[in-house]
Amino acid sequence: CIQKNEVTQAGTLGNRANISVMFSRIRLLVETLWSELHTSQEERGLFATQYYYPETIDNYNHMFREVQFLCRKRESGEHILTLIDTREALLRRLKVLCETPEVSKIAKTSVHENVLDEIVSKVNELRIATHNILTSVYATRKRIGLGAPVIWKNINYFDKIQSDVSETCSTPGIRSLFLKCGIDVHRNPFFLPSGAVVTAKQRNWKSVLRGFDSMYCRSAMPCTASTLSME
Repeated sequence: CIQKNEVTQAGTLGNRANISVMFSRIRLLVETLWSELHTSQEERGLFATQYYYPETIDNYNHMFREVQFLCRKRESGEHILTLIDTREALLRRLKVLCETPEVSKIAKTSVHENVLDEIVSKVNELRIATHNILTSVYATRKRIGLGAPVIWKNINYFDKIQSDVSETCSTPGIRSLFLKCGIDVHRNPFFLPSGAVVTAKQRNWKSVLRGFDSMYCRSAMPCTASTLSME
């Protein structure tokens, strides 16, 4: 890391060569962090125009503060990516459960109670995992102004989150099971039942993304094994 006092010492000694080296280093660090955090070209250009030159102590201080700010963003982003990894693991497990023969052929056979119990468990864990991601993003944006998309494997995760539940629960058998408790999985990342008493704001997941209503689970009809049973 570049130490802030390095440029002060160099300036005191009057060594312009050292100052130029340190400016080159911190510019490279800023640009690397910008790339990692998908900072817009417009934002990069405005900052570079204002602070890259002349190579003064004041401009160096501005760049140093930008590095600190970007590092806080990166740390927050890493926490969010960890939450996303947790949710993705739950989606993968739910997909395996949804594609078991007894679930995919629900019209011809009954579903073992253990399978139902695990499906129920994963649904409720996914609700919490999705909620944790959204509230974490909201808290980060409120604290340090992280407004860029949440990028996961080169895609906007908020775009993915709209449809990945319906893709995971794509077999007719599992859709039938969820419909038994009033849950249409199409574009429904919270598994909100259509019959639950919820506000329009809570029904619209995009509004939930904007408002981050932490009470959404309380308004959602619980998904239980007895609701999904074949009796």
